[in-house]
Amino acid sequence: MSTSGSDVPSSTEVVYSEATRDDVDQMVELNMDVEWDVSVEKRCLYEDARDRKHEAAIRTAFASPMRELLIHSLSIEHSIFVKAVQGGRLVGYLDAVDVADDLLTMQLRPIEDHPRGPHPGAILEKPVTELDSIDCYIIRNWAKNQALQTEHGNIGYEMMKSRRDSAPFYQVHMLAVASDKQRQGIGRGLLDYFQELVGESNMCLFAQRHNMGFYEKVGFQLLDSKEAKSGAEILFFWRPGKNT
Repeated sequence: MSTSGSDVPSSTEVVYSEATRDDVDQMVELNMDVEWDVSVEKRCLYEDARDRKHEAAIRTAFASPMRELLIHSLSIEHSIFVKAVQGGRLVGYLDAVDVADDLLTMQLRPIEDHPRGPHPGAILEKPVTELDSIDCYIIRNWAKNQALQTEHGNIGYEMMKSRRDSAPFYQVHMLAVASDKQRQGIGRGLLDYFQELVGESNMCLFAQRHNMGFYEKVGFQLLDSKEAKSGAEILFFWRPGKNT
């Protein structure tokens, strides 16, 4: 699907298609931009790790495992990735997974006491090109509150289980649009293209309240909301399939 009938897309036309491993690097960069700018709570960073002066180091530290996760997710049979490309640039992507019954019968992850790693000190001052895998691991242990991340995941999982008796549905893990391309219909375009691929299947996702207006405009219904210990509010949205 594209925004015009031309066989050769123009520089302003947005073209939607399924993403591949060749798109991973651009998806990582786009994901990090969105996560840092509007969703710090989702990444469960400790407050002092959110300081802008640490941004480059923390983005680099989280990029490596994110890249591995995306590559793994692209190989999962029931996972679907779609992308929006404009002028050769990836300006948005969506990834979702078919929620099977065996997933909904899994136990919640135990919330354990994860000791925070020591302050990275001089590692944070290194040029990002000099950060190796050990440096990145140390930064992540210092920056991310693993217990809060687990709690957020458990809250979302409990809300998703409430739809176990529904018709087959997909969980949208990420819907990301480049900051300079927002409010141009790209998010809606990604969702519409994805709906074409999955037919009548329902969708669910988790988001923050400032995104509520957008998701309601594109057909999602707010089903539930809960507050985590971090103070972050987790909203559960549901979008019925075409004929449900």
